[in-house]
Amino acid sequence: MSDKYHISEQILQRMERLGSIGHWHWDIKHNEIFWSQGVYDIHGINFEDYTPTVDAALDAYITEDRGDVEDFLTRAIEDNEDFKFEKRIKRPDGELRHIIAQGECEFCDQTGELISVFGVFQDVTPIRQQEELYELAALGSSAAIWDWDVKTDQLRWAGRSAEVLGYASNQHLPKTTRDFYDHNLHEEDQEKLLQAIEKHFTKLDNFAVEIRIKRQDEGYEWFLCRAQAQFNDYGKAIRVCGSMTSIRQLKETQAKLETSNMELENFASIAAHEIKSPVRSIGNYLELIKRKENKNTLLETGEYIDQCIKIAHQTNHMIDELLEYASLQEAELCISSVSIEKVTKRIIRSMKQEVKDSNAVITLKGFTDILCDETKIKTVMTNLIQNAVKYRSERQPEISISMLETQDYWQISVKDNGIGIPEGQENIAFDMFQRLDNAQDFQGTGIGLAICARIVTLHGGKIWVEPNQAPENGSTFHFTIYKRLSKHLE
Repeated sequence: MSDKYHISEQILQRMERLGSIGHWHWDIKHNEIFWSQGVYDIHGINFEDYTPTVDAALDAYITEDRGDVEDFLTRAIEDNEDFKFEKRIKRPDGELRHIIAQGECEFCDQTGELISVFGVFQDVTPIRQQEELYELAALGSSAAIWDWDVKTDQLRWAGRSAEVLGYASNQHLPKTTRDFYDHNLHEEDQEKLLQAIEKHFTKLDNFAVEIRIKRQDEGYEWFLCRAQAQFNDYGKAIRVCGSMTSIRQLKETQAKLETSNMELENFASIAAHEIKSPVRSIGNYLELIKRKENKNTLLETGEYIDQCIKIAHQTNHMIDELLEYASLQEAELCISSVSIEKVTKRIIRSMKQEVKDSNAVITLKGFTDILCDETKIKTVMTNLIQNAVKYRSERQPEISISMLETQDYWQISVKDNGIGIPEGQENIAFDMFQRLDNAQDFQGTGIGLAICARIVTLHGGKIWVEPNQAPENGSTFHFTIYKRLSKHLE
């Protein structure tokens, strides 16, 4: 019998050593405590040199945890309450160990009186150290880090996940994949994510999918989701760890590139068509001169040459504007404090002859200094004022240039009483090479307003035109400049 007991004791000690576990027994009546070899090992104490007591056992816990442990033991005695807790102890050499202690109350069969508490003691330090390393790695990452228990459908978030997703803390993030699908994942990406998971689970395909996730603070944002599943012996996924990295800038760059490519293709096509027309005209005039060089009078030849020169100048001007428009594609703003009133007055002085010939009356009001790119905004103002003078009606031109302030923008308006904008053409006025129906008799390239629109966009604003009501008629061009350009340009 003693041999069997000895063998059982050896097996128990081996099990405790392999599992970093021990057991203990607390005799309530005599206030005596027993530790198995495993408990001594976890405490880093030689059982031959130490006799455990309740007070000594409590003293092993670090100061921050000791009060909680005392509360557990008190409730066990007073309320006959079983317990389980995870706390930290300090070994004699100063090393900290994370332990899980679990106690179960034992009662006297006859009286029901609590006579002892039996418990187990487990060292989980290696696990906690790995978790701490995992958490440190997660904190050092710019991605949202998640851990999914497939069986229980529990999601755990680590590191800076809340910050990345725009939440106050990781506790506010979804606790299950169902919550994530219902409240965070864009509905158009749900099927895509499900298919990626299925292929990873069944075909072991790499898990990498681009999805839109709803941030708490500013709507949906694009993220690259990567993950790796852990499989059991039967090939079934039991756990998945992954990350979500913002690719917002990449998506924005892709969108800009796609738009830029489309604009470039459209620009090249239209520009080629528009330039061919004057070149063809010059060719036709030269052909006439060649065909009739013996029959033409000097006057006719001179008229043909004058037309060629005129068209050449117009074409040269068109090319200059095309180059200016193209240069704005990747243009950077040179921001400074600018007096729009002074800029406008300089433009009007440079148009002294046109203003005199048209007998135009130009008034200014409401101007103040603002932050903008002076050279580029001068281009916008010049185009709008020149158009107001050029596209005049039979009446004396009256042009009003004003400025007002809104919460986020400066708005500048140029109002005239000219020929106005044909109904339904307000939206195409700023397109490349667009000539409005009532402006065919006026010289122009159809590029100026497109240049204005691009410059205004660079300033974080928008430009539009609206017809004036009778009896004034004419039109009013408005454009805005974002007040906080430094933020817009980030």
